[in-house]
Amino acid sequence: MMDENLTVRVTLPGGSPDDFQVFWRGVPVGRIMKTTGYPARDAQWTWVIGLPGGKCGTGDSPADCEAGLRRAWKRILAGLTEADFQKASGYVQG
Repeated sequence: MMDENLTVRVTLPGGSPDDFQVFWRGVPVGRIMKTTGYPARDAQWTWVIGLPGGKCGTGDSPADCEAGLRRAWKRILAGLTEADFQKASGYVQG
């Protein structure tokens, strides 16, 4: 799963196939993961953007969640600053 803006890959090599990390230009910006404990009638997948203005949502599949995350990403990207990305990448110049 990839486009010019976001890359989605399994969180840990050899890890759970139900947990994905989302990157923008190499910076971790979100996750897509299978949820547990919900009734089967509810969405079984969750996505989250973990930056200021970030959003979250649910879906019936990883592809559903990726689509929702991408739509939200397009809306919040313009409001993010370089400092937001430095903080997300773990690098904050002081």
